[in-house]
Order: sequence, then C-alpha cells, then structure tokens
Amino acid sequence: MRALHESFKNETSQKIRTQALHGRFKNEISQKVPTRALHGSFKNEISQKVLMRLELNTNVVLEQIAQNLSDLKLTLSVEKCQALVVRSISSRKFSKRNSTVLNRKPTFRINNHSIKVTDSLKTLGIVLDNKFTWSAHILTLYDKTLFLTSNFNRVIKSNWSLDKNLLKSWYFTVIEKALLYDASVWGGALTKTQIVRLHSIQRIFLLRFTRAYRITSTNVLNALTGIPPHPTPFMWL
Repeated sequence: MRALHESFKNETSQKIRTQALHGRFKNEISQKVPTRALHGSFKNEISQKVLMRLELNTNVVLEQIAQNLSDLKLTLSVEKCQALVVRSISSRKFSKRNSTVLNRKPTFRINNHSIKVTDSLKTLGIVLDNKFTWSAHILTLYDKTLFLTSNFNRVIKSNWSLDKNLLKSWYFTVIEKALLYDASVWGGALTKTQIVRLHSIQRIFLLRFTRAYRITSTNVLNALTGIPPHPTPFMWL
C-alpha cells in the first residue's frame, strides 16, 4: 500500500508541475502577442510620420522652384512632371524582400497640381526604378536591341556577301554602344539573373550575324564571332 501511495503521490506531483509549466508558458505567449501587435502599430505610425515629413519637405522645395521659375518668367508643364521615390540604403536593410516601407504613395504638388508618382522613370537614357534593381532598364535594352537588329537584318538580307569585319564593326559601334550606354552607372549592381538576361539579349544579334541555328549555344556564338559575352568587367570602365 505504501508503494502504491508513493507512486500515486509522485504521479500527482508530476502532473502539478506539468500544469504549472504549461500555465507559465501560456502566460509568456500571451505577453508576447500584444507586444508584437504594439510593435506593428508603432512601425505603421513611424512610416506615416516619415511619409508626412517627406511630403511636407518636398512640397516646400517644389513651391520654391515654381516661384523661382515664375520670377524668371518661365512656365513649368506640371502635367508632364513625374516623381520617383527612392528608399534610403539604411531602410532597405530592415526588409527581407526590399518592399516599400510607405503604406501609400506620397502626394507632391506644384501650384496645387498633383505630380504623378511612378515606380520607374526614364532620364538621360537610363530607366531608374524606386528600388534601384535596374530590372526596368534591362527590359528596355531588350526592346532596343530588337529594333536595332531588325535594321541590321534588312542589310544582310539584301547582301549576303558582306564582309564579316564590317558586320562586327557595325555591332561594336551601334548595337553595343546602345546596349551598354552608361553601364558604369548600373553595371556594377546587376544580379546573376540580370547578367544572364543581358547575355541573352546579345544572342539576338549573334544569331543574325552567324546565321546559325537557334539551338546553338550563346557561348559558342561568342566563340565563333570573337565577340565577348555581356557583361565583362572591362565594359563598366
């Protein structure tokens, strides 16, 4: 009987300890949940304050610019104006997917007219995006290469006996110059996927130049033509 009593006593004490630990664990969780909710609310409040400060400071500058132009008797076409909001480098470190911190796009005004806020903006031949990923710029390079190669294709169709050196010179002076325009700005920030994409854009011309089958590897086309693949490090200099 004593052995059974001791065994029952031990089992009871273990259950009590288990329930106590479970209750403590439950209390810890309940304490963390409102903390996370408060953290999310605090984060939203900060982003809202940043947005309001950004709008206030930018609109003050835009108002001053409009006033200076008016003093010079110059007019500004507000309908054609566009704005691009770029995150600071320090704020990008706090986001895994590099997503936008602001809950909405800011509102900028010139002479009480709203300015369109875009995700990408073309300036001086370069397409900038709000995260500086250069993906939008790479897409424009693809369309530009298709257009230039179509003009090149008309020439080689009319005369198949053109000198190879002349065709290669055409590539280096026309297509490559357009493809790598201002590459010193965006070339160093390319990802592996974008480098592969840029190499595939070069392939469009290489197929026309060699008149090879489409199944031919791009690296083989580079070797046959003597044209180095894009991008190579010296091209950013």
